Amino acid sequence: MLSAFDDAVFRNFWIQSLSHEVRHLRTQVERLSLKIATERILYYLGSEGEYHLAVIHNSKKDWASELGITHEALYGSLSELAQSGSIVCMRDLVRLSES
Repeated sequence: MLSAFDDAVFRNFWIQSLSHEVRHLRTQVERLSLKIATERILYYLGSEGEYHLAVIHNSKKDWASELGITHEALYGSLSELAQSGSIVCMRDLVRLSES
């Protein structure tokens, strides 16, 4: 009887999928170990945001939950980071500033 893991294509796909998931979880654990909300946001944008950009697909409350902070802390931190010039916020997009 042929096992799915005997198929090289499936096996390689499975290994890639597991490797990607481990990297993602490691990044998430590192981010959640940060104590300050602004650090978590900047870390997210630098590590998980494609081109240092986050697209808020659902709501900012959902993103706050993913970051492990309250939505109030998220709104305040986004405002603080935008005022300092560290990030640029546009509707459902947040990106690291180029400066």
